Amino acid sequence: MDVNARRLVWTTGLTLRRAAWQRHHRLVRELADYRTPAERDDLLASIERCPRAGREEIRRLLMRTAARADADRGPYHLRT
Repeated sequence: MDVNARRLVWTTGLTLRRAAWQRHHRLVRELADYRTPAERDDLLASIERCPRAGREEIRRLLMRTAARADADRGPYHLRT
């Protein structure tokens, strides 16, 4: 493989990784809008018709967001 071909492969890989990173972070920001458990349950019910790979990624990110929201909220008796 000559130098130009290697450079093309390297830049293409970099571009694909950057696009995947941007897509992932855009999805995380969009899922952060679902704040209440009812909203998250509605979203989970609606993604059951999505393709398997997309559904699993959304479910995993939504559960991580829910766990983070629960941890930030804390127990009710400790609120000021």
